[in-house]
Amino acid sequence: MSVERPDLCLREPPDLPFEHVEWFKLSGHYNGGIPPADVSTLRGADILAQAILKKNIAMKALALLHNRKSYGGEPMRCFIPRHGFRFSSSSAQVDILICFECYWIYFFHGPKKVIASLNDGSRSALEHVFDEAFKAEA
Repeated sequence: MSVERPDLCLREPPDLPFEHVEWFKLSGHYNGGIPPADVSTLRGADILAQAILKKNIAMKALALLHNRKSYGGEPMRCFIPRHGFRFSSSSAQVDILICFECYWIYFFHGPKKVIASLNDGSRSALEHVFDEAFKAEA
């Protein structure tokens, strides 16, 4: 698996397909992003819950993730991903793991992994997106 150098700010916003968007609640356990042999993990993170994201909430997530200004915070070291997304279409899939504790966000485009850090504002806004998604499912 190739890994691009971690950038606090992404040079280009991630190219995210937008036909189907899922959100994931993850355990925080992460094995390095090795593709799973089963559907119980998202890029090496154990899945606790998942659902299709409602269109209005998916649009908020897409706008945040596609904005270059969402990146560039001061990350910490832990990377314990407890949240994730899967953006997919018939021709592409991007898996995203997020650790709100340390601000790191990992994008998986097939075998390629791109690492960046969220800033304070986008971190809070994405947490709100996950809160909305969870309440919409309850």
